[in-house]
Amino acid sequence: PAAAAAATTPTKPTTPAEPLPDRPAADAAPAQRTAQSPTERAKQRLSIAHEPCELLGREQEKEQILAFLSNRLGDTKAQNTLYISGKPGTGKTALVTQLCKDLTVPVVAVNCMNVLNPKDIFKRILEHVAPAKAKRKGVKPETVLKDEFCRKGDPVVLVMDEIDQLATSRDNNGVLYQVFEWPRLTGSRVILIGIANELDLTANMLEMLEARGFAPEALAFETYNSTQITAILKARLAGDKDEDGNPLTAVLEEKVLRMCAGKVQGQSGDIRQALEICRRAVELSERNKMDPCRTMIGLLRTVFERKRSRLRDNLPHDQLAVLCTLARMSGDTLPAPAINVEQLFNTYVDLCAKRTDRSMALGRGDFDSSLECLQVHTLVKLKPKPKSTVQLNVDVRDVRDRFGDNRRVAMFLASDSTTA
Repeated sequence: PAAAAAATTPTKPTTPAEPLPDRPAADAAPAQRTAQSPTERAKQRLSIAHEPCELLGREQEKEQILAFLSNRLGDTKAQNTLYISGKPGTGKTALVTQLCKDLTVPVVAVNCMNVLNPKDIFKRILEHVAPAKAKRKGVKPETVLKDEFCRKGDPVVLVMDEIDQLATSRDNNGVLYQVFEWPRLTGSRVILIGIANELDLTANMLEMLEARGFAPEALAFETYNSTQITAILKARLAGDKDEDGNPLTAVLEEKVLRMCAGKVQGQSGDIRQALEICRRAVELSERNKMDPCRTMIGLLRTVFERKRSRLRDNLPHDQLAVLCTLARMSGDTLPAPAINVEQLFNTYVDLCAKRTDRSMALGRGDFDSSLECLQVHTLVKLKPKPKSTVQLNVDVRDVRDRFGDNRRVAMFLASDSTTA
């Protein structure tokens, strides 16, 4: 199947209408890299922003996606919806992004995290499919999209990342059902690829989807194992050499990479975490002039043995929303900066106003009470008037790791530029 898929899938590159998340711009040009030290080049290649030529450890998943695309592009009656699921950092978005670059048909890519109301996704998609029609007053995007997707023309590959964000009991998952309906419409030219962290999204909806004939083909991405993580890390460093022609693997020896890979596999299997840990190890080894192995041991202890017991999953939602808003405003600065309480409250209210359920916003009195409760739990530090400030008392990365996938508070935590 892999060979057939590779043979029949078009190879002319085209850029998606909207880049998929977690795929920042590629590295600097080679001419700029020649002036960099080996450690600088190693850090660059270990960056999440670096786009490898090939994604290792995802060969079977690649074959299945290529086979799906090949079958659908060659047969309009074939299964035309693919649901990809897996934990964060398993390569779902990266692989789909890479494969979509080789398609000759139009590709529309949207991230469902970028809309506050699920129904807004229709307008976002229409802006890419028919920009002029999207600007017309009084237009109903979902109606226009049905017409656009059913008119004669080339197939359209619609990639919807974080599609589980459209699942809501408020409209009985009505938006999701409409999305899954598009490829099954008479004359539809849509090929839908949905990507999500939830493994059981379609299982929860399966009965209704099957009853309507919308049940998709499913593909689950497993977390990376230590062997795969090590291979990916080695490939990143082996792809470049220092001024003397030595591979950058000399910057971090294989035993150091294996040490990191084993720990990450046991904790998350998230390749992005492994890359960031190794990049940080190179940085600290150079700065402190320490042996990379000793640096890695200390770094792994710091990353995985930070006390997270204070970050309780059962925090009241109001307190959790306030905490995530504070983490959002704190950025990546360590230690966390002191934030003006008035500014924090205003930001919190603005974020609440963008939600469809605006009644959830706390008044100022209850907001201050929530901050006091967070201080009792030692999650924040409050400083009194005249200029009241509050400071995050836990690592902002821990807040993101613990609550970043919580749909109820993700929008409070995400920065304005976040796409994932």
